[in-house]
Amino acid sequence: MASPTSIVLPSGVSKPWAVITFNDQGGLIAILAGVAVGFVFVSLLIRMYMRHNFVAYRLDDYTFLLAAIFACCQAAVVFHQVKLGLGRSDDILNPLNIDSLQKASYASDILYVTAIFLCKLSTCFLFVNLTPSKGHLLAIWTILSLSVVWILTSLFLVSLRCHPSHPWTDTSLSTCSNLFARWQAIAALDATTEILLFAMSLYLVWGIQMPLSSKLIVVGAFSCRLPTLILISFRLHYLLPTLSSPNPFLPLARLTGCTQLHVGYAITASIIPYLKPFMSVYDVPAASAYYNVSALSTAASHGKAAHGERVRSAYVLEDLGDAKGVVRLRPEEVLFEASCERGQERGVGRGSWDSGGSRRMIIKKGVEWSVVSERGVG
Repeated sequence: MASPTSIVLPSGVSKPWAVITFNDQGGLIAILAGVAVGFVFVSLLIRMYMRHNFVAYRLDDYTFLLAAIFACCQAAVVFHQVKLGLGRSDDILNPLNIDSLQKASYASDILYVTAIFLCKLSTCFLFVNLTPSKGHLLAIWTILSLSVVWILTSLFLVSLRCHPSHPWTDTSLSTCSNLFARWQAIAALDATTEILLFAMSLYLVWGIQMPLSSKLIVVGAFSCRLPTLILISFRLHYLLPTLSSPNPFLPLARLTGCTQLHVGYAITASIIPYLKPFMSVYDVPAASAYYNVSALSTAASHGKAAHGERVRSAYVLEDLGDAKGVVRLRPEEVLFEASCERGQERGVGRGSWDSGGSRRMIIKKGVEWSVVSERGVG
């Protein structure tokens, strides 16, 4: 098949920036990288639109922005690789560009794992903002800690290869025999954290008294991260032939394509929980989004109950009105009621009402739960 340089172009038609031929897959890489960048920009715009009513941004917003920045930088490096000849066979690849290609591929790997980590971090911080439960928070911070262990391990395995002085030259099993095992470990931890993030959504709604349909919406929104497991598997599938090939830059096209799709989809999956109708399940206006338990009456702690008098201390969830944009899952009103009755004389002897004949003072505590379901507008 004729190479792209041997094709005679009509007058006024410029040479294409990248082509797709049997021995040049640079065009395929450029298309997939462009699709990934499109996912990133659309997701970023959607995230900004969904958050524009909130006065303050949160950690999950900042980490998502960092993930988008790193994803765009990684795609820019890939476009530079295509310009240098990524995806071409050795017979049409300029030998002078090989060293630059290897360095760019090395940088792309580092940016890739960093962008994926920031996506996980954004989802973890979103979970933190959804629940005040100590049990949930413990589970979330455990997953977050595991994600930090994953990124540190990944950066170590990717950055320090068999030749620390020039690690970018370790691009095949002939130069670094354990290179595939390193990526297997990275992929295994990556998949484990993704499964745990999905399991966290199940744990979040498991004991919540809310309609089953609302629970399915919450779980379904976070389950959209699970297809990343398929992309991780495909990336490993294409990685081994690439590392074993004597002509690595041609089969690297499919591996790079899977990498770009993984980054783009991970960014998109991070904003799915912000879309309607999922937001209507737990979202509230920014001015009344943060609630705190406040005592409206403390008469029980400062005064004594009169003869036969019932003292009531009520606690409600008070709106602080700080417009911090903090959202809690199921921010319904909770009412706690405690009552105390002093004994009275009845007939012979001294006892207390509803005491079963006991001469001791009886303290009764009642708890009322009021669950209000509000459907979001829009």
